[in-house]
Amino acid sequence: MAKILVVDDDTELSRMVREILEGEGYNVTTVHTGQDGVRAFTREPFDLVVQDVNLPGGVSGYGACQTYKSIRDTVAVIMMSGEFHSDQDIAVGRRLGADGFLRKPFPRERLLEEVVQGLEERAKTRGELPIFTCRGCKALFPVGDSLPQEGRLRLACPNCGQFAEVTRKDVVWEKPDERKGPQGPEACRVLVVEDNAHYRQFLASLFKRAGHVVLEAKSGREGLEFSEKWQPHLIIADIMLPDVDGLAMATRIKADPKTAGVPIILLSTFKAAGYAEQARGIGAAYMSKPIEPEAFLESARRMLRR
Repeated sequence: MAKILVVDDDTELSRMVREILEGEGYNVTTVHTGQDGVRAFTREPFDLVVQDVNLPGGVSGYGACQTYKSIRDTVAVIMMSGEFHSDQDIAVGRRLGADGFLRKPFPRERLLEEVVQGLEERAKTRGELPIFTCRGCKALFPVGDSLPQEGRLRLACPNCGQFAEVTRKDVVWEKPDERKGPQGPEACRVLVVEDNAHYRQFLASLFKRAGHVVLEAKSGREGLEFSEKWQPHLIIADIMLPDVDGLAMATRIKADPKTAGVPIILLSTFKAAGYAEQARGIGAAYMSKPIEPEAFLESARRMLRR
C-alpha cells in the first residue's frame, strides 16, 4: 500500500488524518515541522505528502514541497490550509509544486478523494495502470481507464471468466509488465501464441512479471515465424488458433532441428479427449484453461530447467 507522510503542527488534526488514512490501509508517518518533513522524506521514499501550508521550524509548507519535488519529482503533495479562498490561491500553490488542496476543516470523504486522485495522477506519470487480482484464480490483469471515480465496474477475468464488481479500492497501481524476477542471463525468452488479445496480454504479463522477455504472436503462422527467427526458450500456445492450429504449429516446431528442443505448453478451454495424448505424442505438454497462475509458472520453470 502507498506510503504517506503527514506534516502538520496541529497534533489533533495530524492524528485524525492518520487514523482516516490508516483505516483505508495506507502506511502513514506523521511529523510536525517542515524540517522534520524534509528529514523524513530524505530517509524514506513516500508516495504522497499531506501537509499544512504554515509550518514552524524555519521551513514553510511550500518550501518543503519544493524540496520533496527536487528529491523525487513523482511524489504527489497535497497542501492543507484554512486560507484557500480563491482560484488564484490555488494557482499560486500549483506553481510552487502542489498537486492538490484541502481547505480546513474538511470532511473525511474530501481527504480521501484528494489522496486517491493524487496517487493515481502520480502513478500515471510513471506509466502505471490499475491492476486487479481475480478473487477466483488469483490472476492479475490491468483494468485500464474504464474504472469510474465512484461506484463499481463489472469485469470478467480473462483467465477464468469470473465476474467481479471492482472499485478503486480493489486495485493497485503498477506497471503491468514490470519485471520482478531474475534479470540478465537468468531471464528467458518466452513466446506466447494466442489469438484472444485479453488472454494473450494476461499470459505475457504473467511471464514478464516473473522476469522473462516475452514476444507475442496472434496466430499459428506468426508463432512459426517468430519461433524460427527468435529462438525462444519456451513456447506457450493455444490449440485453437487461426490459420495453423496449436497442435500443427507445435508439430512443425518439433520437427525442425533448430527448435526441436524448445519446450512447448499447449492450452485449451475445451476438454476434448485426446488433446493431452496428442500433445505428448509430439513432445509438448498440455494444460487446460483456466490456469492457476503460480502453479502454471512453476510448471514452466521446471520445463526451463530441463
